[in-house]
Amino acid sequence: MRDYLLKKLKNKLLWVFLALLAVNLLYLCRAPLVISDPYIIDQTGKRSPITLPLIQTMPAGAEFTITGRINYNFWLNYTYAWIIPDDGILAITINRQEVALSKIEQAALFDYTNGFHYNFAEYLRPGVNQIELRIRNNGGPSGLAFNPSVQDWRCITGCLSLFLLLLALINILLLDTAINKELVLIWAGGFLIRVLYFLITPFTIRSHDVGGHLHYIDYLLQNRAIPAIHEGWQTYQPPLYYILAACCYKLLNLVGITQSNQVWRGIQFLSLLIYSGFLAVVWQIVKFALAAAPPIIKPDNCGSSGELSPSEAKGLDDATAKWVFALITFWPSGIIHALRIGNDVLFYLFYGLGLLYLLKWQDDHTKNSVYTSFLFITLAFVTKANALVLYAVFGIVYLIKFFQTTAKRKYLGVTAVLVVLFGLGFGVTFGRMVEQKLNGSKDHFIVANASQLQGVEVGNTPRNYLSFDLVSFITEPYVNPFADQGGRQYFWNYLLKTCLVGEFTFPAPVHRVLTLALSIVFLLMLLYLLATLILFGGYFQNQLVLALNGLALLIAAIAFRVSIPAACSNDFRYILPVLISFGCFYGLGVRCWRQEKRLWVARLGSGLAMVLIMVSIGFFIALAYNQT
Repeated sequence: MRDYLLKKLKNKLLWVFLALLAVNLLYLCRAPLVISDPYIIDQTGKRSPITLPLIQTMPAGAEFTITGRINYNFWLNYTYAWIIPDDGILAITINRQEVALSKIEQAALFDYTNGFHYNFAEYLRPGVNQIELRIRNNGGPSGLAFNPSVQDWRCITGCLSLFLLLLALINILLLDTAINKELVLIWAGGFLIRVLYFLITPFTIRSHDVGGHLHYIDYLLQNRAIPAIHEGWQTYQPPLYYILAACCYKLLNLVGITQSNQVWRGIQFLSLLIYSGFLAVVWQIVKFALAAAPPIIKPDNCGSSGELSPSEAKGLDDATAKWVFALITFWPSGIIHALRIGNDVLFYLFYGLGLLYLLKWQDDHTKNSVYTSFLFITLAFVTKANALVLYAVFGIVYLIKFFQTTAKRKYLGVTAVLVVLFGLGFGVTFGRMVEQKLNGSKDHFIVANASQLQGVEVGNTPRNYLSFDLVSFITEPYVNPFADQGGRQYFWNYLLKTCLVGEFTFPAPVHRVLTLALSIVFLLMLLYLLATLILFGGYFQNQLVLALNGLALLIAAIAFRVSIPAACSNDFRYILPVLISFGCFYGLGVRCWRQEKRLWVARLGSGLAMVLIMVSIGFFIALAYNQT
């Protein structure tokens, strides 16, 4: 690796493309149309400084005005903006000239989910432009998101050049190397499709409580202290991610990116990079899973019976590992959740690393692996409390090894270190909640804002967990946490639907078709895996860690919804690492059918996975097309 890096660093063409990439990214960050120094003027005429996007409590029927400046230069700025009002735009003026909104459908002007795109070219002049937006709140929280839009030709040109530069860099890095090019291309493809999704998705869209996360980061920047549990909607969360995001915020300021919208976009891109690191960890786990499986038996059409040669077996393992890795890389909800500002993505990375080193410890039995695994689990724990699930998996594996060994004394010192490490993590994650409990708080121990959830309540009877509405699953493309249509009352309907495209809706008809296709293919894959586990369960006997991981995450999802009977409690994003177990077991299942000489069944399994990958890619390409 050292020789490879030295060789690449001497490549002048690499540095040329890196410089071009830096210029391109700087342009994309600085060029979007944004409102500088925004203020809000309420019904009483009071004028107060704000940051955008604005999310605040306001009486129903209240009207307010947001004012600010747009610094415009034809060569550096877009002219399109993506405006999402809550609940509706009444009027817009630029330089005291009223903007013609009649060309926009009335429904779009009051669409607080998708908003509308508008080209301000005829109203902007070079230099400073004054803008005012008058907004009405129809109920609940109110606010405004004023986002860059990719519909401008300059933005489209910048995005296309970004893709070409990234492809050129990947090609340079792969030339004359022993690195598995197919693997890198899968990872790079996953990275590029997330970049595409990033370019068409502001941080306020499909974001899950983004206002609460932004408030947490802002609090750290302004107070340099961990907030109290009820300081904000998300301030009960462990602090590690928010400290990292605050550091990123400061770093972006240092390089000249100071507009709040641009800074938040930079932190959104940080999420993309973190998720790409998680995928690199996933590849290592997939390789471990296949290496631990029983040997492949040569199928009939290979010309002889018996085991495959080591090189032939390795070739089959590599091919299976690659498409399993591609399946997880291009999983649709994995693309959607990779760009959110929030602690989930960093949690996935540390969770994956903890799981990887737990697998390594099962293989090499070294202290280094056990300590490294537990350290990463603890980092996941101080990022998000859901890491308790991986602590449970680790504890079961640890106890099994303890009772199997005859040298139990050597575990005592290791156990003492692990207990101390867990205690530190528990103090950081739950210390504030313990203090609240001692003071008589009745908040949920893990989710302090659970009592404030409204409109998402669901049934909590055995029927809600044992029933599965097959008809709605294959006929309703989306599930809504606020409406029963789509199956939110049924645990498995909601979990499996959000596993695909989250709890979101997409307006284009093509997305309805593609989402239904994803639902049907995914259901067939689940049936395929279930049949394989029933018929050949013994084949998976060496996959204890991955089996425990999948089982523990599903049990945790059920327990979470039982303790907080709300639809959002069993959103798939909370257990996204279960994809690792699902993907590995599905790949091993296909390989199992190959071992059993049922080649057509094996091809069916891998074919279903390929269809899901292609439909997922098509889904996001169609989304980009509709946005531009």
